[in-house]
Amino acid sequence: VLKALQAAGLSIKASKCQIGQGTVVYLAHLVGGGQVQPFQPKIQTILDWAAPKTQTQVRAFLGLTGYYRRF
Repeated sequence: VLKALQAAGLSIKASKCQIGQGTVVYLAHLVGGGQVQPFQPKIQTILDWAAPKTQTQVRAFLGLTGYYRRF
């Protein structure tokens, strides 16, 4: 993978790499073991969300829940 990145003229920042990890959090998803799962703290945010009272709050809630619609 590193050689492919180098051949493509791309570089990576070592402090942002997670090499040899079984699972990683990526874009608010837990990725690993051939699976993609929702990141639990985000799911808890949805569960704890107060009932929306305005149109803007409804849109915000639907935006967040829509991100996890496949789960």
